[in-house]
Amino acid sequence: AADIPPFSFDCVLIRLNEPIPFSDTVYPVKLPSADQEWPYDRKATILGWGEPNARANQLALQKTEVPLYSDEFCGSYDYSGWYIPRAAVMKCGGELKASYHCYNDYGGPVIVDDIQYGILSYVHGHLKDGSECGDYPNIYSPVSAYRSWIQATTGI
Repeated sequence: AADIPPFSFDCVLIRLNEPIPFSDTVYPVKLPSADQEWPYDRKATILGWGEPNARANQLALQKTEVPLYSDEFCGSYDYSGWYIPRAAVMKCGGELKASYHCYNDYGGPVIVDDIQYGILSYVHGHLKDGSECGDYPNIYSPVSAYRSWIQATTGI
């Protein structure tokens, strides 16, 4: 639609050739319903392989918890001219002045109570000069915005 800004929808489905063998440490995450609210003012578990800055290397999967914020809080930030214009399709969270989700973590999950509420879409930082992430909240795509499409495409 013409009224939806570019980069608003940030989700992909991948069909695997082989099923994933599940275990005590590898298991599917639940998905929210299409009308499930973003769990703002809650702590979320995030995972990622990314680097804490543009010059670091990360060889181990990282896991931590971050706060999730309301649409009003997220909308108060100007990401160097790029703002969160549609609360329905973009949310935010993360510790400010800390580097949690960062470079190359894009697509990482945002999980609360074993439900994947979000997907990391955008981290504000300056890759070219090696500055740290965390000056702004991270931007997430809420899974609930895609739930009808996921169900129609996969049957799940």
